[in-house]
Amino acid sequence: MKKILLSAAILAFAATGVFAQNTTSVPQTTVSRQATSPRTEARKAMRANRTPEDIARLKMQRLDKIVTLTDAQKEKAEAIYLKEAQAHKERMTQRTETEKQINALLNKDQVQKLDAVKKERMEKMRNREIRRSAPVKAQNAE
Repeated sequence: MKKILLSAAILAFAATGVFAQNTTSVPQTTVSRQATSPRTEARKAMRANRTPEDIARLKMQRLDKIVTLTDAQKEKAEAIYLKEAQAHKERMTQRTETEKQINALLNKDQVQKLDAVKKERMEKMRNREIRRSAPVKAQNAE
């Protein structure tokens, strides 16, 4: 009788160890980014209409909340962020100009195929962002 109980206890501990090593994650629910609220649309419109000066000011204010900047530091930080925002705007303008030139070069079928590939890439990126933002199970250190 003791041997049977001991065997059952060992089996229970072994089974527990096996299930504890299961590293498969819970399936993620996909978040539809197609349906957006009016508030989200308004935020997107505001974000699209920001000037480099607005962006620099907002970034400086966020930094100020974190580390409490002096007035001199605020001015310098805003100047640095302004330079970055202006460079970013120039890159985005160049990118859209390049895309227009490439689309003008391609025929209708090629443009459709290129748009489909871009859409697929964006979807993969969104899925990657969703997975990153999902809670991650803590793994046991060995």
